[in-house]
Amino acid sequence: MKLKFSLRALCAAVLLAYAASADTKVVAGIPTAFAPYMSGIVYAKAMGFFKDEGLDVEFISVQGSGVLIPQIVNKAVTFGAIVPDLPTVAMGKGEPYPIRFFYNAYPKYLFEFVVLEDSPIKSLADLKGKKLGVGALTFGNIPLSRAMLQQSGVTWMKDVEVLPVGVGPAAWKRLTDKEIDVLNLFAHQHEVMEVTGIKIRRLPLPEGFDKLFSNGWIAHEDTIKENPELVEKFGRAYAKGNLACSFDVEKCLKAWWLFDPASRPAKDKEAEWIKTNLPTVKVDVRAATSTQPKGKWGIYDEASWKQYLHGMKVGEQIPDENLDLSKLYTNGFIEKINAFNPADVKARVDQLQSGIAGSFRRPCRAFARQGLGRPFYFVQIAFIEY
Repeated sequence: MKLKFSLRALCAAVLLAYAASADTKVVAGIPTAFAPYMSGIVYAKAMGFFKDEGLDVEFISVQGSGVLIPQIVNKAVTFGAIVPDLPTVAMGKGEPYPIRFFYNAYPKYLFEFVVLEDSPIKSLADLKGKKLGVGALTFGNIPLSRAMLQQSGVTWMKDVEVLPVGVGPAAWKRLTDKEIDVLNLFAHQHEVMEVTGIKIRRLPLPEGFDKLFSNGWIAHEDTIKENPELVEKFGRAYAKGNLACSFDVEKCLKAWWLFDPASRPAKDKEAEWIKTNLPTVKVDVRAATSTQPKGKWGIYDEASWKQYLHGMKVGEQIPDENLDLSKLYTNGFIEKINAFNPADVKARVDQLQSGIAGSFRRPCRAFARQGLGRPFYFVQIAFIEY
């Protein structure tokens, strides 16, 4: 495999071409650090699906939905992928955010409660007097986790001590060192734990939480009303990216090196890196594509929303479960988001005999001083050869 980069000497020419480009700038945010299991999103860019729609997408990450939502509200971020807990709680208080879900990214609920394999804890009801580790208190799953515990007879921060432990090896160590008894992170994190040899067991979710979904893409109400085509284009490119990833997960994973070249290991370590990360990409792709009707990627099921609201009410997170669902989500973009032929997507994946070329912007400081009214960048062009 080879990784080749463009010369900085081409910076000015590339910048002029970029400035003249008709592509629409879009900022898409996620509420956690980027990791290789998110290769489906990267694949959409590497495969040119966003470019096909005339979109220039920049991806950013923040620490939790509680941080990301305000960025959507003030329009610093165009689209965000969050769980519905915080917007629902806000609506329940009569203080709704001006945002709405338009694409069900993960029809399967991804947050889990896990314990070490030999732990005596068998259910959430056993958490009384125990310590629960969560990614952060700003994570969007917190209200629903509280609801699940409440339904199990465990009161948040009273019957159970809740500790923010972050994600990754540092969080896993808190569990293996028995500084916490239960870890409440998303499925990808737990999958990696198992790959690294940590033996864990997942606790069953309480009754009434079996049809839950997880993260979905949101946009500001103004974007939905005033620029519906932008929503459709983003959703369509994202759907194609996940579908393409499902056709060849290993190729999809390797596209991560375009997004983060520094993560690419030495030649003799590449196979081990792929072996470690491939299971988490498979978890992600299955969660994104396996439970939705073909040709209706991103669609929300009203019954799932009702079960979700009921769980939030039982868990005392909202006072009334009869909220206006039309203010929380819309399926109005699904038809046009799915206006593509899956066979064409597969054909493009199959045509990747030699590799993928992709580009990511880097600062071009020399030209930023020319006073042309906008930041300038050079484009770092990479080619991943299979």
